[in-house]
Amino acid sequence: MNTSSSKIILCIGSIYVETNYLELETGGKDELAGGKEYQSASWEMRPAGSAVNVATQLVALGCKVKLIGKRGRDEMGQKLCSLLEGRGVDSSHLVVSKEVQTSVDTGVVFKHNGNNIQLVSGGANGSLCYSDIINQSLDLDNVGAVYLGGMAKQHALITDYPKLISFFNEKGIKVFLDHGRIPVDFSEEKRQLILTSIGLVDGYFPNEEEICAVTKTNRLTEAVGRIMEIGVKLVIVKQGGNGCTVATPNKIVHIPGRKVEVLNTVGAGDAFNAGFISEYQGGKSPEDSARFANATAAKRVGSKKYFIGLNL
Repeated sequence: MNTSSSKIILCIGSIYVETNYLELETGGKDELAGGKEYQSASWEMRPAGSAVNVATQLVALGCKVKLIGKRGRDEMGQKLCSLLEGRGVDSSHLVVSKEVQTSVDTGVVFKHNGNNIQLVSGGANGSLCYSDIINQSLDLDNVGAVYLGGMAKQHALITDYPKLISFFNEKGIKVFLDHGRIPVDFSEEKRQLILTSIGLVDGYFPNEEEICAVTKTNRLTEAVGRIMEIGVKLVIVKQGGNGCTVATPNKIVHIPGRKVEVLNTVGAGDAFNAGFISEYQGGKSPEDSARFANATAAKRVGSKKYFIGLNL
């Protein structure tokens, strides 16, 4: 086994207790009308958020994982810990505060096309800050990589993202970033903070829409070019069923996706991220890591359940 693969992968970011109503009957519409009652085939409750999703899938792939996020000192916070432990994810490094509510997410997934609507509440994620993270009692000598997820939703942390990434860089720890969807009302100052942060990481995992939004371009090739110009070493653009594009300073390669029946797209990007990081940290090339990541994402979308064992 590669030495790096035996080290801990530290996942940092937004964490939720999420309840999903699956295969919701809406008469073929991507909307809910007031005053009506809707029936779903089933429901699930799970720990969620980009950092949680990646941590959960990394554990399923046999990686050593630690998770840092923030929760309230409330009933949902306790429930979140229980759900995480049930998935094999250590919750001992979550920051606990009585000043905030644990973040919760309620989703409805439409039966006719698998699209979803999410309702989110609770201020814990937005209050996670730099000092919360670096004050955790972690043996960083045993950390091989850091995954940062959900940056665009972390209101207290976003201004310190360059400082946080530099903190890990100085300790020789690889940093991988997936900032998530760029909100419509995102300020130019925050967009520039994301670009600065991207230039400091070892791997950047946007989807096609996200990389075009953060670079303010409409063409993928132009967006990738602009990102490479700011100094990032590795860009992996997720393209759904079409696979992904892998860009390094020396070349750009498209890796075709796997064709599967799409049953549930929730969390496919996070499954991809976990698959890539697990292989890349084990010493595989970016191209081989991307092929495995395509396979993990394909297995995710081919299952109605969110959490699945991803050993392939």
